[in-house]
Amino acid sequence: MRIDKNNVFLFDAFNKYGIIKRTYRELFEGNFTIATTVSPDYDSILKEYEEDFKQDVNSGYKNCCIVGATGQHTGAFISLHYILSKPIFTFTYRWFEENDGEEKKLVVPLNHNLDLILNIVIYKFDSNFHVDINGTKTSLPHGNIINYQDAYKWVGCANNLGVGTEGYDKQYASIFEGDITKLHIQNSLMSKAEIKQLFNDYKSFKANYLYQDNGNSVLFSSDFSEFTPYKIKDFSVNNNNIIKYDPMWFTD
Repeated sequence: MRIDKNNVFLFDAFNKYGIIKRTYRELFEGNFTIATTVSPDYDSILKEYEEDFKQDVNSGYKNCCIVGATGQHTGAFISLHYILSKPIFTFTYRWFEENDGEEKKLVVPLNHNLDLILNIVIYKFDSNFHVDINGTKTSLPHGNIINYQDAYKWVGCANNLGVGTEGYDKQYASIFEGDITKLHIQNSLMSKAEIKQLFNDYKSFKANYLYQDNGNSVLFSSDFSEFTPYKIKDFSVNNNNIIKYDPMWFTD
């Protein structure tokens, strides 16, 4: 599934018919596992960055949100900045804490010539964030994270409200550019064998995991193989289909 400024998704914040059991409010809360496969469009990200900072490419940065929450943004990002005119890509998991209000980051360097497909796993447990990207592992402790329960939760951006209107902040929107082929989120931990099956054989993963007792903690799971012009199917029993964002929702 291609993600760009014209194709970002929102977790249903309204649950009009009450069919979603584990709602958007649970994303990023408590212990969790996020597993995703993405292929960043590094060329497009570089082109847009260089256009934004054509007077001095060393003067800014670009964040591209894979999955995240609006506000003092939290979530998984591909980030770009320049050092001495050399582009530096990283994977960044970011959040903010109550005690000092400062942004915290867990950062993994990326080689945009080699890291074309990223299998990313994020665990939160034992007061730490743990990240595994294609076998490269790192972790960082966290303190008292601010409350994101009521924040909008997105796939493909951190906040695209107001797009096309005066005052829209492209940096704040943090649009991801690239492809996403798997996204799985649950409020419990997963084993290495389960993660491996999710990435390598999603059809078997659905049968052996999603539709068994282990699936009772899943918030959303998809390989983006079934969709309409309006939403992406959640293959879990949570029925948490994500919705294609349409800026017309917020116009008179």
